[in-house]
Formats: sequence, C-alpha cells, structure tokens
Amino acid sequence: MALVALVVAFLVYALPPYLDLDPAKSLSPIVEGSSIHYPLLVLHIVAGTLGLLTACLQMSSWVRGRYPRLHRTSGIIYIFGGALPVAVSTPVLLLFSGEIAAGPGRVGRFVLGLLLLLSTVVAYRMARRHRYADHRRYMIYSFALIMDGVGTRLVLFLLGIVPVFGVQLPWTARIDQALLFEMVGWCVWVFNLLVAQWWIERTKHRKVLPANVKG
Repeated sequence: MALVALVVAFLVYALPPYLDLDPAKSLSPIVEGSSIHYPLLVLHIVAGTLGLLTACLQMSSWVRGRYPRLHRTSGIIYIFGGALPVAVSTPVLLLFSGEIAAGPGRVGRFVLGLLLLLSTVVAYRMARRHRYADHRRYMIYSFALIMDGVGTRLVLFLLGIVPVFGVQLPWTARIDQALLFEMVGWCVWVFNLLVAQWWIERTKHRKVLPANVKG
C-alpha cells in the first residue's frame, strides 16, 4: 500500500502540467525551436504513468493469485506500453535535455535507460520460456529501475532543489545543484537495485508459480 500511495502522489504531482499539452507548463525545460522534444517528453510521461500503475498491479501477489488474467494483461501493458517506451525514450530525451545535469549525471541516465531495456526484455523472454523464477527476478529489477522517476523527484524535493505543489524547502541556498543532479543521476536507481537485490535474496526460497496457479 505504501508503494501505491507513493506512486499515486507522484502522478498527482507530475501529470497535471501535461494534460492540456501546453509546453509552457512542462516541469522539464523544453528546447526552443524543437518540434519533437515536447511530444517525445509527453510520450515518456504517458509511458511512465502506464509503467508505474501496472507495476503496482504486477507487484501484488493478491492480484496474481486471484486475477491471473489481470496479472498477465497488466504485465503486457507494463512491458510494451510502459517500460520499453520509457527505456527507449530516456537516452533520446538526453539529446534534447536542457536540464542542469551534465557529465556523469547524463551518463547515469543513459545507463538507467539501457538497464531498464535489458531487464524488461529478459523478463519477457523468461516468461515466454516458462522460467517464472527468472521472470520474477528480472521484473523486480525492471520495477526498481522504472521507480527511479519517483525516487529522483522525491530526493530532489527533500534536498530542496525542486518545489512540489508550490512548496520549496528552505535549505537550498548553498547547495551545488549541478553536483547534486550528477549524483542523483546515479544514486537513486543504484539504491533501488540494491533494495531489489536484497528483496530477491530474502524471498528466493518462495516457490514461483504461473499466474493461473495459486501458490
């Protein structure tokens, strides 16, 4: 439930500026004179929304046990409507990015997109081969990576770098924002993967069954 609440809170904050398709309201800087940057950003936001919402369904053992068809359908939406478009659009958006992040921070975002692509593709292939334990492992990695968007915004808010709902924390005056963006470009998703690996090891003795079989 805590994961669902965090995802919903993030979407309530992140989605409204893009609902009327007005580039002036974008939370990320838009490159002037580019006809593709904003549409690509909107695609990224829509795919991320689908990914986060379906990830919550995929993480629910109750949904998996009671509603296997919903589990499989949400998994397909997560992979092809969420995670893969996010993974592919992430490095492309870096080419247009007007963010303060540069150098190692940009490399971190690129590596994030690559790992999200690889983990999601492997998870899908494992499911197709009925290797459900491996499918679960790589889906957890994929979930951890796609949650970077939520974690990054939360960290930047707590550090006082970006406002949320018009609220900006007061301890920002002497923070080196360029350095922080570079660090956050790596640290959030790396931390997420470490937590994911801890969870996989903690639960590795659980028997993983197909979604149409109650365990």
